[in-house]
Amino acid sequence: MMASSPICLLSKASKTKSWLWHRRLSHLNFEAINHLARQGLVRLKVPVRRIRTDNGTEFANHTLRDYYEEVGISHETSVARSPQQNGVVERRNHTLIEAAHTMLIYAQAPLFLWAEAVATACFTQNRSIIRLRHGKTPYELLHSKLLDLSFFYVFGALCYPTND
Repeated sequence: MMASSPICLLSKASKTKSWLWHRRLSHLNFEAINHLARQGLVRLKVPVRRIRTDNGTEFANHTLRDYYEEVGISHETSVARSPQQNGVVERRNHTLIEAAHTMLIYAQAPLFLWAEAVATACFTQNRSIIRLRHGKTPYELLHSKLLDLSFFYVFGALCYPTND
């Protein structure tokens, strides 16, 4: 299931925030990596120093290599067929996949809602799981304020759209 999943997970070095990129037709490309670097620079005010990827061919091209050298990013790749070397991302991916699977089963939702279930799991975990080291959620660490969770509903709950 993981190999055929259209979801690519990117994990920040701080391990507190992850971004999901739903790429059904292609892999991450130069524009996506560039957007990630810009988002990291703007939102966290911390420059991207290192990108770790598997040894996939979509990450080994001259355009990306030139870009990494230009902005001073170190690109590290893992050994082929060794998910243990991608520890943080693999564990986070596994947690999100399990959460999405559980949500779909509990809601008795159709499988075409898979991407929405994974995005909801990521959104919920980033706003509810407390990091023991800081005693705060990832949202609190990024925004320095508590989040109003009153808008949360059970995944798959019946809802009606309204025009306000």
